[in-house]
Amino acid sequence: MKNHKAKSRHFAQLLAALPLLVSAGLLATMAPPTAAHHYQPAEIQPIWMKIDLNADGKISRDELREEDPRLLSRFDAADLDHDGALSLRELEVLLLSV
Repeated sequence: MKNHKAKSRHFAQLLAALPLLVSAGLLATMAPPTAAHHYQPAEIQPIWMKIDLNADGKISRDELREEDPRLLSRFDAADLDHDGALSLRELEVLLLSV
């Protein structure tokens, strides 16, 4: 009888801890909310078409901000010809480097 009570107590403790264990497992598999988006090569052309709002063939800082404000800190490094805008190739290099 003593062994049965001990098993029942351990089972009750396990049941009490189960929601916490499930929550911990779910949190471990979720990406952190600050995780950066990893762009794929197939996304570049559609993104270009989406963010070149004035269709001038260049991406300005404002247009890039609309797509992903976190990329602005890399704008100057991506602007290889230093013309103040990103070409399709410069945008591609920028997006694939994050």
